[in-house]
Amino acid sequence: MRNSVSRILWSAGFLLVMVGCKTVSTPYKPLHGFNVTNRGATPINNVVIRYGPVTQSFCKPICGAKNGGGGGWFAYMAIEDEMTVTWNTSDGLSHMEAIAVREKLLAPDRLNSLMFFFVEEKLTVLQGLSFVQPSAVGLETFPLFNN
Repeated sequence: MRNSVSRILWSAGFLLVMVGCKTVSTPYKPLHGFNVTNRGATPINNVVIRYGPVTQSFCKPICGAKNGGGGGWFAYMAIEDEMTVTWNTSDGLSHMEAIAVREKLLAPDRLNSLMFFFVEEKLTVLQGLSFVQPSAVGLETFPLFNN
């Protein structure tokens, strides 16, 4: 009887250590995502955001002119060092930007959204940070990238 109780306690302790090690080794994965908007005078299409292992497509078939929404997407994911954004303008040209993310974030623990604003071949990316006070509604926005 004592031997089986000892085995159960040893097994439970071993399991707790293994779970603790797994928890420590898991990278921080906050809920954050992408919002895509076309602010240009002409449509854009085929917006593709590559962010670590994540690839998301927007503006299929198009994002219309003047605040044409491309949509949003959110998930629990690690904050990546960089991302690549590609898109096509109405003149048929393809555009690509490689953007540093982690080093430019003002408060990674408050990251809520990366907002992409297109004006033809120009791209502005803002970082949307949750307010420090949890009761506040909305986001603080700061520049992340502007070509």
